Amino acid sequence: MRGMLLKQFLYLKRHGKTLPLIIIMIALIALPLSASSSVSTACSIIAMVAAMLTIWVTFNNRGIDEQAKWDAYARSLPISTYAAVGSQYIITAIFALAGMAAQFIVFTVSGTGINKLAAIVIVFTGAIPLAICDIALPFCYWLGCRKASYIFLLFCLTPVVASFLQAHGINPTLNVSNQQTPLLLGLSVLIVFAITLVSLFISCKIYTGKEV
Repeated sequence: MRGMLLKQFLYLKRHGKTLPLIIIMIALIALPLSASSSVSTACSIIAMVAAMLTIWVTFNNRGIDEQAKWDAYARSLPISTYAAVGSQYIITAIFALAGMAAQFIVFTVSGTGINKLAAIVIVFTGAIPLAICDIALPFCYWLGCRKASYIFLLFCLTPVVASFLQAHGINPTLNVSNQQTPLLLGLSVLIVFAITLVSLFISCKIYTGKEV
């Protein structure tokens, strides 16, 4: 597994040379905003960038494996299926956790503390892109990254659907009390964790049964 993770980071080193610059630029934008009264703006920027980077690293690293015919080569090595496939899930989770850590820093620097809203924002910043990638990865192993990328069109329709519902008097937002917040966050984490395990199991089955 350590070797598989090293491979994932080497992909980023070679094809993600602009990542440090992006992170520095986001820090230069978000931290001054969080120190002022524009905490919500900083959180929105971080959430958007974290989601983009998490999805990008998932498709980028898996796409490189496809182009290099890595799966065929890996079958000749003493590498378990869960190590070969699981490393992709781990690198995705690392980026999702990094987004959560960035949100935590913003709330800490701003002095607002970790209240109910902050906890929800932090958890969902990592949970949503991670769940999206968990849904996409089995399709990547089954259909290939190019065809699997089309499923993100469905997720792009989510804001449109939400706007349509609000226009017709249906508010899809959640009204959560302080007592319900821990339950909501706990259920969210458990659901995403379950989705990850199921997705990993399906991807491993596809990886094992697919002819390369």
